[in-house]
Amino acid sequence: MDGSIGKLPNSKTAQAIATYQAKIGVDDNGVWGYETGQKMPSADKSIFKQCASDHGDLIDKAMHWLGID
Repeated sequence: MDGSIGKLPNSKTAQAIATYQAKIGVDDNGVWGYETGQKMPSADKSIFKQCASDHGDLIDKAMHWLGID
């Protein structure tokens, strides 16, 4: 996770985000935003937080450790 996802239709990451957005019922524009995060099921939020903790940058790790995420 480096914060760079590219843009539809060429970015594989943006395509994956759009697919996930369609699955959870938000605008499938391929851009991760507030609505996508809010509509994530609890189990997915837990997985997302763990992934960010394991693979995020130093700021992500510090925020997770402090319980700010």
